[in-house]
Amino acid sequence: MPYKLIRKYLIKLLVVALLLMMLTPLVVEKAKWTITPYWPWIIVLLTVVSIVVYCLVWKFKSKNDHKKFANFYMILSIVRPMTYLAILLVYALCNKHDGKRFMVTFLVFYLIFTVFETIQLSKKDSKEKKEDA
Repeated sequence: MPYKLIRKYLIKLLVVALLLMMLTPLVVEKAKWTITPYWPWIIVLLTVVSIVVYCLVWKFKSKNDHKKFANFYMILSIVRPMTYLAILLVYALCNKHDGKRFMVTFLVFYLIFTVFETIQLSKKDSKEKKEDA
């Protein structure tokens, strides 16, 4: 596994997570929004999952078995959102008073992390294509 690239990704991911931790209270206060009190834990969860997924993607990609990588990535593309959906539903059913705020907060952070991951993976793919040419 290319540890240098993983370290770069990890640093960028932690910067995004820290920026979200610092900016969320400011945005919420200025916009007069109410969000779930568990928003920092959502950021932690999404950060940890992103790190694990990125390392697993690199592990499968480095084996140069495109069929296994494609299968793994497709399974991952289904399992991760379904797991998140299960978390949202369980929380909403157990905490009806905070369910909507938790769902909205989770989905906003999920979109931010998904955009970040997509950008990072596309940068990696474009670098690999340039090296192959």
